Amino acid sequence: MFARLHSHLSYANVVATLALVLALGGSAYAATQVGSHEVKNRSLRGIDVKKNALTGKEIKEEKLGVVPSAGQASNATTLNGLSSGLFERASRTQVTRVTPAAAPNSPVVLEWGAFGVRIAAPSQGGCSPATRVTLTLTNTSSASGDLAIYGGASGSTTLGPGESSTACSLDSLYWDGVVVRAGDSRTFFFRCERVGAEVACVGTRSEP
Repeated sequence: MFARLHSHLSYANVVATLALVLALGGSAYAATQVGSHEVKNRSLRGIDVKKNALTGKEIKEEKLGVVPSAGQASNATTLNGLSSGLFERASRTQVTRVTPAAAPNSPVVLEWGAFGVRIAAPSQGGCSPATRVTLTLTNTSSASGDLAIYGGASGSTTLGPGESSTACSLDSLYWDGVVVRAGDSRTFFFRCERVGAEVACVGTRSEP
C-alpha cells in the first residue's frame, strides 16, 4: 500500500499539500489575532457585538452626547391636580423630641425667630387633668404686634412683645395649635404630643 502511495507522490503534490495546510493554519491563527489595525473604522455593527457584553469600563461617559429632553408631563406642575402653591416646602418644617424640664431649663421644642415665636416644654403633669400637654409660649419680638396662640384649654393665649406664658392644651396628650400675629400674613402650625416621659413636636411655617 505504501508503494502505491509513494508512486503517486510528486514534488508538485507535496508542495500543493503544504501550501494548503499553511494557508488554513495561517487563517485560523489570524482569526484569533485580529486587532484594531486589522478592523476598518466604522465597519463593525451592533449585531457584531455580543449582547450585554459592553460595560461602563468600555464606555467613556464624558464622550456621550446629551440625552434629548423628555417630553414634559402634562401634570408636571401639579400634584394630584393641586397647584404647587398649596404645599409647604420641607425646609419650613421642624421636628423635635425632648425630655421636659422645669424653668428656666425647659428645652425649646419649636422656634421661628423671624416670626417671633418660641415654644418650650416645661415639666408635665401640672394641668387638670394631668394628662394634658403643658407648653411655655413666648413672643420673642420686642417691636411687632401681639402674638395669638390657639388650641389651648383657654381657647387662645395672647402675648405682647417680649411676654411669655405657660398654658395647658385643650385635649389630653396632644396640642394642635396655630400661631398668628396681628398685621402679619404668616402662620405657624404645630402639634405637640406627650410620648411617655417625653414631648414630641412638629411645626410648619406658612409664609408667602
